[in-house]
Amino acid sequence: MHKNNLYAIVFKSMELSDVLKKIKSNEISLEEAERQLRITNFELLSDIARVDVHRAKRTGIPEAIIADCKTCDEVASIARVLLKNEGRAIVTRVKDEDYKELKSLAKEFGAKIRLEKRAKIIVIGEPVGKNGGKVGVISAGTADIPVAEEAKVIAEEMGCSVTSIYDVGGEAALLSMLQSCSVLAVVNIDAGFVAGAFAARIASLASKNREKNGQG
Repeated sequence: MHKNNLYAIVFKSMELSDVLKKIKSNEISLEEAERQLRITNFELLSDIARVDVHRAKRTGIPEAIIADCKTCDEVASIARVLLKNEGRAIVTRVKDEDYKELKSLAKEFGAKIRLEKRAKIIVIGEPVGKNGGKVGVISAGTADIPVAEEAKVIAEEMGCSVTSIYDVGGEAALLSMLQSCSVLAVVNIDAGFVAGAFAARIASLASKNREKNGQG
């Protein structure tokens, strides 16, 4: 068994399309369909994690691995599950030693790997296509750049084009710029992933709405 295979439970589950077909043909009950959907969404890795393998399909926001509280082997084990199910993996707050382990995993899957040093993010898999969404990432000072870069990379990984402006000159200057924004999200200063995902989700939906109304 591969050293990164730490699977504890294997479920016999169905894809969403299979579940819907079986409901339509009355092959399964609504209760069974609900059970299958709960099973299909997650894969358990011993006592490490409960990996949401279909989060991107279900919510539009990808599952990400937070590496700073995990060993290299644990990070690689979770990344293996995401690569197997989704064909890509995003690892945030990576440590120096994580890259070597994940590089070997990427080679095993024949996948591309990219390290974003300032954001401390590793992405394994093909680049995503652009969806027309546009996001701006602004920080008041240089100390915020690592978190801002995390937000930037996540928004890009969700298909958005990102413009970043750093060290705009203090809180007053930042607030004056923010007043011109039509939508604002307030997040924890250390939550770059949440900020990037929230902004990208709004931008993506706005882009789809423009296309729908012929305003692209």
